[in-house]
Amino acid sequence: MTLEQSEPVIGADGVITIDAVQSPETAAAAATGGWWAFFRAHRIFNLRVNIPGAVPGNLVWASLTECAPGSNIPFLGSATMHTYNVVPGDGFVLIRGEIDWDEDLLTRVSLYFG
Repeated sequence: MTLEQSEPVIGADGVITIDAVQSPETAAAAATGGWWAFFRAHRIFNLRVNIPGAVPGNLVWASLTECAPGSNIPFLGSATMHTYNVVPGDGFVLIRGEIDWDEDLLTRVSLYFG
């Protein structure tokens, strides 16, 4: 699964910003169905995922998975990953999480709008 995605931007506040890609099976005009994005981080992180149509009233679930080295294929590695906060906003979702590892790992965040 190779996806075109914008490059992550790390702001002065330390927040990583990326654009999400919508699953082709759930494509719609509003933020619905499944979305994903890839980023690199370790320890506690704050992530802003840009999603057109997202609004503060959305119900959003998020999960994290490590990707196999050199690819964006999901992989069950040795690192544990935690999602602490998922906050929908106007056109984005903020996520605070933790990757229990000493080095940045390529990670996929999957988001589902209900």
